[in-house]
Amino acid sequence: MQNLFASWSYVLNGLLTTFQIAGVTLVFATLISAVFGVLATVRNPIVRGVIHIYVELFRAIPLIVNTILDMLYALVDPRMRSR
Repeated sequence: MQNLFASWSYVLNGLLTTFQIAGVTLVFATLISAVFGVLATVRNPIVRGVIHIYVELFRAIPLIVNTILDMLYALVDPRMRSR
């Protein structure tokens, strides 16, 4: 029990970091979805086609597969290893 209280600052730091990442992700996801939503209404068939392919690609791939691919990318990318 004493170890739990000794490491409480690490838990709070991790919680704060999690909320910060979630907030930044929320802002960027909202901006990207708003831009793509507007682009989906454009009359240009090429732009609409690209947006449609992008959206359908992310709909077709489950979230867990995207997460695993992101983790694998982080393991392979040499820039990520130094962090």
